[in-house]
Amino acid sequence: DHILPNAELPSGKSPFEPSSDVEDEEVASGIAGHHLILRGNHSCFDPPRLILHPMIKDLTSNTNDDESMESNSQKTYLYEALIVLWVQSWTAIASSIDHCERQLKGLSKAIPVWPFEIILGINNPSTDEVVAFSFVRHLAFFLPLCFKSLVLRCTNKETSRLLIPMTFLDDSHMQILIPIVETTALGILREALSGSGSASNADQMITKALSISDVICDFFAGLLAILHPSQMRTLLLSYFNILQECESQNESNRNRTINFHTNLRVNKCVRQIKLHAVERLASMPRFLSLNFPIKYTGTYPKYSGEKSTWYSQHHDVESGSDLQSMMIEADRDPQCFWLSEILMDECFDICQRSCEAIIIEAQAQSKAARRGRKVDDQLSLSRSDLLRLESIAYHSIICVYELLIKRHAMDSRFQSIACNTRVAGMFVGSVLEHVVNAASVLATMEGNHRVRCLWFLSLVYILQEGPEVLIRNKLREFCKPMGNRVNDFIAILKMSSITFQYLIPNFKNDELLHIIGGMTKEFIQETFNCLAASVILLIDECFDIFSCDYKALESSAAAVFDLLLHMLSSPQSSV
Repeated sequence: DHILPNAELPSGKSPFEPSSDVEDEEVASGIAGHHLILRGNHSCFDPPRLILHPMIKDLTSNTNDDESMESNSQKTYLYEALIVLWVQSWTAIASSIDHCERQLKGLSKAIPVWPFEIILGINNPSTDEVVAFSFVRHLAFFLPLCFKSLVLRCTNKETSRLLIPMTFLDDSHMQILIPIVETTALGILREALSGSGSASNADQMITKALSISDVICDFFAGLLAILHPSQMRTLLLSYFNILQECESQNESNRNRTINFHTNLRVNKCVRQIKLHAVERLASMPRFLSLNFPIKYTGTYPKYSGEKSTWYSQHHDVESGSDLQSMMIEADRDPQCFWLSEILMDECFDICQRSCEAIIIEAQAQSKAARRGRKVDDQLSLSRSDLLRLESIAYHSIICVYELLIKRHAMDSRFQSIACNTRVAGMFVGSVLEHVVNAASVLATMEGNHRVRCLWFLSLVYILQEGPEVLIRNKLREFCKPMGNRVNDFIAILKMSSITFQYLIPNFKNDELLHIIGGMTKEFIQETFNCLAASVILLIDECFDIFSCDYKALESSAAAVFDLLLHMLSSPQSSV
């Protein structure tokens, strides 16, 4: 019912409006209508930045009066001395490692790379190494101490008490804090990899490492309350980036035969540490407000250009830039949905990688069986390894569906129609992008697999509750000639239809019903209605694009007809 043709939508009004935080700030500052880049109260848009005193010699001369007064006082806070000593001890370890074949690229300009061997450890650690890792082992003492010292410094700053904290750190602060975050992640990973590789020891060490990672997650949550979210985005990206670098460099290891099981353990530990951080960050009470969900007017801009007819076909005009400019006009830094996109991307990436590893192993075993051979035990996954990868994949998609989507969609504070749309809009881009990218992986799974079921339940929620303007824009992206993915999206809809048949109570699907909470026949019929409405939306939005190419039109039409016929023949389908 909510789908309207483009011709009936007003074209003069932007489909986006600024989020509520912008309205409050404009009223308070009295300069409504003036577009600015950073979020925050406009009356103090250019506050003085906190200077890192141990780096005072590196400061430039173009500072304002408040900065000069603070720098002249030469008052060094406790956290400044600790973080400088912290980074010095870690750089001493990195410089002492010779013949490092693999390097981990960080986000700091001061320390751009770390040696991969730093997470593996050595039998006879040096004094620098003992000092450096003592910071990580006693993280529960040092990080809260640093945080309290920083808060003490911010108590005299009115900028930390605003709706959006406007306390900014100078560049020296950021160039030190980023290595602090990166070395903490590397230290946690090293703690998880310590000890023998037996199953019992590995479980004990990863449990210990995850308890240590709770401290850095609490540190992030505390900083979100006092620092501007644009700088917090940089710190969070540095944490996930360095862990991803460990996994990427681990997979590119040339000596895979010797270190196969070590590499596998590194990958599993990295993914579990990242998922644990996702759990903690997604559970913050201020999660929705931190994403600054944009408002929607219910309109959609008309696209300029001649209309295609049967006897006169015209290529589509690039109109995505118009919509993007409207989005930028209503948005600021950090962009809306910044935190949800970081967490969703991490979860979907972990789930897809874990499923791909299981599929590759199954294909290798099948190929070896056809040829009458046996796969080398040193290069194959054991049953326990496969079960652990499946558990990680399920854990990651549960984080998406339960913690990110369901938890916030059912938040009693935001149950109006407008709020439901804004909440769903936070996840539209990530869900549609990743579900289409994982089409080949999802097609390999069984129809009633619990991981595949949760992928498609997330998709149906987006199609049902998401703002139409974002869905339409994403569908147009799928139809672009470069990497035409519209057929993958249609295939995803058909796979969803197959999976939802297993939700019918007549089937023996107790496990799936337990996951979803006991689906009713009416709800199952609604999923088929949603899929049919998505097909209508796809044709209404994208027909002018792929109708210019006869082969693309033929393949897309065949895929759509196949999907609709399949849905017509499905039990409990009301379409």
